[in-house]
Amino acid sequence: MLDSLNPASTGIPLKKRVLVIVVTVVVTAAAVAFGVWVEASGPVADRVQAGEEAAQDRADSKKPPFAQTDPTYFYDWFRTYAPRHEWILDRALTGEEARELSRLRVRGSNDEVNRWARSIGARPVLRAAEGRGEVRIDVQLRGTRTQPVVINNLSAQVEEKSCRSSKAVTRIVFSAPGGFQPSAGDSAHLVFDLDTPKPTAVLEDSHGGRRPYVGERFEYLNAEGAPSGFIVQAFSLRTCEWTIEADWEDATGSGTFTIDDNGKSFTIENPNEVSQVWVQDVWTGKLLKSPAWFGQPEAKLTTVDRYYRAWDHYRQQHRREPNGSQLSAALAAQNFLAQDERPTSPGTLRRHFREFCLYSLWSYEWRINGGAEPSADDVIRALKFQRRDIHSLDEATVSSDEVERHLPEFRRRHQALAVDEAKGW
Repeated sequence: MLDSLNPASTGIPLKKRVLVIVVTVVVTAAAVAFGVWVEASGPVADRVQAGEEAAQDRADSKKPPFAQTDPTYFYDWFRTYAPRHEWILDRALTGEEARELSRLRVRGSNDEVNRWARSIGARPVLRAAEGRGEVRIDVQLRGTRTQPVVINNLSAQVEEKSCRSSKAVTRIVFSAPGGFQPSAGDSAHLVFDLDTPKPTAVLEDSHGGRRPYVGERFEYLNAEGAPSGFIVQAFSLRTCEWTIEADWEDATGSGTFTIDDNGKSFTIENPNEVSQVWVQDVWTGKLLKSPAWFGQPEAKLTTVDRYYRAWDHYRQQHRREPNGSQLSAALAAQNFLAQDERPTSPGTLRRHFREFCLYSLWSYEWRINGGAEPSADDVIRALKFQRRDIHSLDEATVSSDEVERHLPEFRRRHQALAVDEAKGW
């Protein structure tokens, strides 16, 4: 090819050889220029991108790291199936209010109970745990910045000057025997002990296990991501105001964000000095506990009632029904022995298991029906669909007549167990 382009060559006319040479030179020059442009454009593009990122960081830095939605206090009275709903009052109940309370009954909704409690000036609280006050709050945080913000730590700040004794005089407990507490779902369950010097968040799992938030969980928030939810639970012996401090960090820096109750501090109250306690069974509309001047209900637990309570506790703890030997051992561990001071015979206990299964189904149906007493057919239907994981009974062997014969005893046991449980409240 190069030989054919030689001016002395006779293979190609001179004009064509000159044209080819010119084209070659032009193409080569263009290629060189393009290479120079590509080399030069790299740093320019990097500088443009860096400028855009810096501008975004400046814009982010002018926004709060994240925003907080309105918190929700989780009192048991929000939940139809919760085992108890508690209210407190800074005075004693009048005789007329006590009579009104003794007639209150729930059928499918707590609205009537809540309206009555508010009408007398009561305020809701959570049941104190181990002699301490408790509060549970649902907190939602959503990102506001383009770049992700990470929450490294969460701690509680107690306003010590605000701590005081509760003024509550009366505690009113609306009991729904057999109720259950809802789980936190997908939200992180954070626990704060406000009586420690520097309360930091502890994560609690569905099995009750606890571990520090720091090093275990990091919340990432940005404007396009989903919000993060927390179920916050706090305990204290005192009545105090407090907030949550969230330590955060992103590309623009770090800082602390205060989580509170719409610009006000959260409140925890421990009504442990009340002089009157009232407990009303909202399923049956009967008082389970009241001051002596109004008449104290008496619990009359039978031996078989105590067998049932131990049977049900074992079943909930081990996720299966006990056999005779296992229930005998469980009763002996509670120092509940036969008359000869020996463990109860497994054979004696086994005779009651069929009735215990039916009562468990009856009690469950009462609860989910909102206080409406279940029929014998409701119990058999619950057995058919295994609503209580009762596996020792075959639906085909249980008749409506058999369940019907037990219903008076079921009603008596329900009341006796509820009154006995309320004694410690």
